Amino acid sequence: MLGFNMLFAGFALFLNGISYLVPLNRKMLGLVNLFCAFFMLVNTAIGLGFAPGDIGNYANAAAGFAFALNFLILGVHHLTEATDFTLFGWFSFVMCLSSLAFMTQVIVTRGPWILIYLWAMWAALWGQAFIASGLKSKAVDKLSPYFVIGNSVLSLLAPAFLILFGILL
Repeated sequence: MLGFNMLFAGFALFLNGISYLVPLNRKMLGLVNLFCAFFMLVNTAIGLGFAPGDIGNYANAAAGFAFALNFLILGVHHLTEATDFTLFGWFSFVMCLSSLAFMTQVIVTRGPWILIYLWAMWAALWGQAFIASGLKSKAVDKLSPYFVIGNSVLSLLAPAFLILFGILL
């Protein structure tokens, strides 16, 4: 399910990044984010059901549900046309720390190098979101569209296709 979740997250993240540069209908963007959140919730719940009691599966489910919550928060923000993303910024702070914890776990257990790369990229993305939205840094916010679009391709879309094609993991 990881490849599927990453693919849809990549689509949504790409559109979120583009929305900084090109005016997009915020309600439609909200629906895209909510669809992504729903899709990830369902896939994560299904994945959790395959190996109940397996601690590794609980860790994967926690990460999947956290990603779903990310897109749920963004979806509600866009759907309601909210202009204050401070909540998302502070959520991103927690997710940045969580990503670093997951990355450390992969390093310690000598997991696949690709997961180290992915968790590092996601930690950087959420760290940037925290600085831009949580701390309201205008300097960082100017770089946000490019960072979000680049991250959507390099940490979600490209790896998702490689996973779905059986090249990675």
